[in-house]
Amino acid sequence: MSRIDELRNDISAVKRFLLLLWSKKAVYVKYSLVAAVLALVVVLSVPAKYSSSAILVPENYPTGVNAGIISLSGMLGVNMSHLTKDAYSTDMYPMIVSSSNFLTKMGGVNVKVPSAGVDTTYAAHLIKNGKIAWWSYPARWVKKMLSSEPLVIQDNSANDIIRNNVRIDVDKMRGVILLSVYDYEPLVCKQIADSVIHNLNLFVQEYRTKKAATDYNAMAALADSLRANYFDVQSNYKDYVESASKTPDAVFKQQCAFLKGEVELAYSAYMQMMSQAQSAKVKLLESAPIYNVIESPVMPQSPCAPPKFIIFMLFVAIAIAVATVKILYTEVLYKR
Repeated sequence: MSRIDELRNDISAVKRFLLLLWSKKAVYVKYSLVAAVLALVVVLSVPAKYSSSAILVPENYPTGVNAGIISLSGMLGVNMSHLTKDAYSTDMYPMIVSSSNFLTKMGGVNVKVPSAGVDTTYAAHLIKNGKIAWWSYPARWVKKMLSSEPLVIQDNSANDIIRNNVRIDVDKMRGVILLSVYDYEPLVCKQIADSVIHNLNLFVQEYRTKKAATDYNAMAALADSLRANYFDVQSNYKDYVESASKTPDAVFKQQCAFLKGEVELAYSAYMQMMSQAQSAKVKLLESAPIYNVIESPVMPQSPCAPPKFIIFMLFVAIAIAVATVKILYTEVLYKR
């Protein structure tokens, strides 16, 4: 048999196969309808999730040659974040947001969200009012029945949920930080995005400014002490001048010169420490800004999940594949 005859036989076999499938279109319709119903059940069972995002720009992100080197190293998978002046490099921001310390602050008493008309903590909102699909309830009931330390499990559960709901990506090419927050309530979603921006800034700022703040506080306290000492010495000098009218002139001048010298020394020490305290304050203020918000989070108007169209198409595709396998088995393999 020639190659052309083999090709004709193959084409004929494909035609017969397609005609067979076409003749069983009722099976495809039945399976597709069942898949559509199941997809509808899934879509209605999965709670709608909203997303609020923001774009941040690090305050001390390097520019010029260093920026090009960091961008190129990011493409090659090499960490060159030491070229930036940040004590915490932007590469660490996703790790910070996922850390237990940060998540505990996010879910704690400092972050209030509206839930059922009452302000509550974010952790309590997630634990008590978190929306889940109906098929997740049995596992939750079993976990609740078996738990001997409900408070610890609730805290851990809240941290896990926050960890999944808050996402930070660092775009090294553009030098920006992309923040995304997910929640089942649009207002809560927006508020938590604002809270993440604020708390992340404070978290990194606390580390960066710890030494500078310690130096400034120590110098400011010493400056206050020297200021009080200066006023005390000045007061002593004034009191002596007013009360020493009967003192011999030579002794009076000598004591006045001595007290005046103490006043000048006290004033010089006070001004010198004030200058150092101001310098420490400048360093503290210089290290305080972490990033600028160039796109603030807004309250979402429509849910981002579940992707209804994709779910329907996925179920229909699975139904078509199952129907095809069934037809091949019953009409070809089984009849042999």
